[in-house]
Amino acid sequence: MAGAPGLEIWGPYEDKHYIRSTILQAARDVGVDLRQVGSRAYSTNTLESGWIPSPLPGIYTGNGMLNEYRDWLKRGSIVISTAIQENFGIAVIEAARFGCMPLLPNRLVYPEIIPDDLHATLLYSDQNDLVTKLENLLSRSKDLMPDRIRLSKAMARFSWENMISEYDAELERLTSKT
Repeated sequence: MAGAPGLEIWGPYEDKHYIRSTILQAARDVGVDLRQVGSRAYSTNTLESGWIPSPLPGIYTGNGMLNEYRDWLKRGSIVISTAIQENFGIAVIEAARFGCMPLLPNRLVYPEIIPDDLHATLLYSDQNDLVTKLENLLSRSKDLMPDRIRLSKAMARFSWENMISEYDAELERLTSKT
């Protein structure tokens, strides 16, 4: 499970400098040394260029990359989303499944996937709440292991191994109507 300080950040591009500086300042305020790492998983060409971009897989599966990615997640502590739009929250679910504590807006799909008793700790309502909750998570990182384990187990309900029978049943139901 996670235990070292760390996080992954994504959100509206036009706010990237503001979001980054706010998070880095919150970390400095509580004495945490954050390391900035990451990469871009999606191409940036637009439809106007006459070429439709194909997103690269967010999780690479060839040559053992999936295991490396999951090992990287296990070394993290916190994953933050400032998303304006989210359909399912799979990146957050996966990060939480492998030990990162998510810090998420209290909207979109997030309240549905995070256990109710963790809403007050992991869902923020505005920028000030985000900073306060980030400071809290950073300063209590080592104390959060029981919540990490419980959250990881809660996210397991979305794993392929647990969902495949539901998908198969639904596909069977849909195809039997034709």
